[in-house]
Amino acid sequence: MKTIVLPGFSPSNRDWAYEIKEKISSKEIFVHEWRHWEADLKSLALMTELENIKKEIGDSKVNIIAKSVGTRVCVNLLLDQEINIDKIILCGIPLRGFGKKTKDLFIGVLKTIPNNRIVCFQNENDPWGKYILVDKFMKGINTKIKVYKMNRSDHHYPYYKDFEKFLNK
Repeated sequence: MKTIVLPGFSPSNRDWAYEIKEKISSKEIFVHEWRHWEADLKSLALMTELENIKKEIGDSKVNIIAKSVGTRVCVNLLLDQEINIDKIILCGIPLRGFGKKTKDLFIGVLKTIPNNRIVCFQNENDPWGKYILVDKFMKGINTKIKVYKMNRSDHHYPYYKDFEKFLNK
């Protein structure tokens, strides 16, 4: 089964994504490289990225590991009923950057995902979304979605063994 990594917005997230590819033993891990990383663009072209991701996935059943803006792209990807998703790992949900429209999108989409196929890792004091706020938000969607509180105060998510454990359940 394929696993695709949808990193955060900044080019510095490239290293994190490739560390996942290196440290998780699955053979088919693909890192999605945002177009704006190379094209010197200031924003993410959501529709273009979604089309590129769909091409990368093809007809395969896929797991998704998403961080920060990657979580938003992931939720938009889940709107496509033709995508065959197995498990979803969300990291560093950036609630601080969400407007009502994005929050409503998360709620509408994630409530349709069985709770045993989705997990969230959130750093306790992530500057983009503190654990307590993300946990409350996710529990408002589905009280059974597991949100792990990680003991960090940054926006970095190096929890490769935890990711692999969830994917291998």
